[in-house]
Parts: sequence; structure tokens; C-alpha cells
Amino acid sequence: MKHLIFIFLITFIWSNISAQELSKTEKKQLKTQIKDLKKNPAKLKKLNDNIEMLGIAIEQKFEEISILKSNLQSRDITLTELKDSLNALADKLESTAESNSNLFKGEQALNGQSEYQYRIQIGLFKNLDITHLFANQKYLMYEDVNGAYRYSLGNFTSEIDAEAFKVEIRKLGIKDAFVTKYKDGERTNEVETYVD
Repeated sequence: MKHLIFIFLITFIWSNISAQELSKTEKKQLKTQIKDLKKNPAKLKKLNDNIEMLGIAIEQKFEEISILKSNLQSRDITLTELKDSLNALADKLESTAESNSNLFKGEQALNGQSEYQYRIQIGLFKNLDITHLFANQKYLMYEDVNGAYRYSLGNFTSEIDAEAFKVEIRKLGIKDAFVTKYKDGERTNEVETYVD
């Protein structure tokens, strides 16, 4: 048995030596170790046991790595499924928001309202600045238009109501009053003349 282990060890060392070029010092150290192991079989047995234990430990680590890879792949699949679900929910939310917006516009149209607001313009003046009078008024407004001031009354959601109010304003003597249309706070019709 000792001879078999010794032959195995010499073969192992010889294959390592032939596989790589060793310096003279390295060769001498290996020969000394071989002689030491030949004289001390218990040390050789312990070395073989340690090599076997290391082999078992390496196999266990490879199994652990395999399990971790499998867990990682499973989590990647779960993550992909969650991302897909999240994207589907985002699409559904966008679709629902769009539907709600359309329903709100439809409800406004049924109630005689629209997405537009209407105001009664009473004039566009270059030489009349009474903007300080409108600071706290909700339905009296002014706009600066290239150095001229546009004054308007009301903030109606129905064009019919705005036209009715325009008639009343004209009865008060403001004959040039007319209905203007706004969307999202921006005026949509621009035909007008200056009044001094």
C-alpha cells in the first residue's frame, strides 16, 4: 500500500514538474518533500485526507453555486413577470384616465358646458389703465396685450350664458362688447380693434 501511494505521489509531482519548468531550487524543495513523505507515511495519509476533504468541500460549493444560480434565475423570472404586470397596470391606468376625461367632457356637453370658458370683452384700450381696480375681483379681468389692456367680464362655461350677459352689458351702453373664447386660459379668437 505504501508503495502504491508513493508511486501515485511521485507520478503526481512528476506530471506537475513536466507540465511546467521548475527552477533548480524548486526541484530540490520538491525532492526534499518527497523524501520527508516517504519517511513519514502518517503525514502522507493526513495530506491525502486533507485533499479528499477539500475535494468534498469544493463539490459542496459547486452545488451551492448551482442552487444560487437556480434561485437567481427564478427571481429574474419573477421580476420579469412583475415588470410585465406593472406595465399592464400602467397601460390600464392610462386608458382609465383617458376614459374618465372623455366621460367628463361628455358630461359637460350634456349639461350645456364645454371645455371652453367665455368672457365678455368690454374693450381694448391703450390710454386707459384701471388694472388696480381688478386686483380682488374674480370675474373682472384684464390682460396686457403688447402695452394695451384688454378688459373682460365673466368666466362662463356656457356660450349661451355668455351671449345673454353680453346683451345685458350692451344695454348698459357698452355697444362694442362681444364674447371671447378661451381654452386652458388662452384666448382662441383674436379679431379685435383698439378703443380709446
